[in-house]
Amino acid sequence: MRPVLFLIIFIPCIVFSQNNEITFSEIKRINSKQVFLKLVISKNFTKISSDINEIEYAYNVHEKLGSYNRWLGDFEKSKVAEVWAYYYPNSGEFRFVFSPSRFDDMNQNYEKIKSNIMSQCIYHSIYEGEYTDAVLYTCSSSSYPGKICFYKDTNGGFVIESITNIK
Repeated sequence: MRPVLFLIIFIPCIVFSQNNEITFSEIKRINSKQVFLKLVISKNFTKISSDINEIEYAYNVHEKLGSYNRWLGDFEKSKVAEVWAYYYPNSGEFRFVFSPSRFDDMNQNYEKIKSNIMSQCIYHSIYEGEYTDAVLYTCSSSSYPGKICFYKDTNGGFVIESITNIK
């Protein structure tokens, strides 16, 4: 009886996490706003904001109470999520930020994507920025313009990003 109960509880958890996991093959297909939206909407991301410069979605988003602001007479609120997804219509670039800490499944998702980039793509160069450095790769089998890179951002998030302005 216990093994059956275990399977009834455990199998739906595996199926749920696999359905919402972003894969590198899905990322490689992002070549337009429509493809980006199809991916994040099908993975149950929530729309956060949208304007002509940036489209923002988040997975498993919720508000977190911060410190008390005595001037406003209320607690400051911020949004936290397991994964943030951005699309920039003007350049066709995208970014996925996998939040650090308690979201181990999402960090494993980032590591899988990073590993696939390293094994399926060709190393291009190191991008040295003011606040972070990134490893850039060229992926001939991808549909997105430019290069793909990965890095850890200044907030501790793990980032997979496309960059179009590097030759």
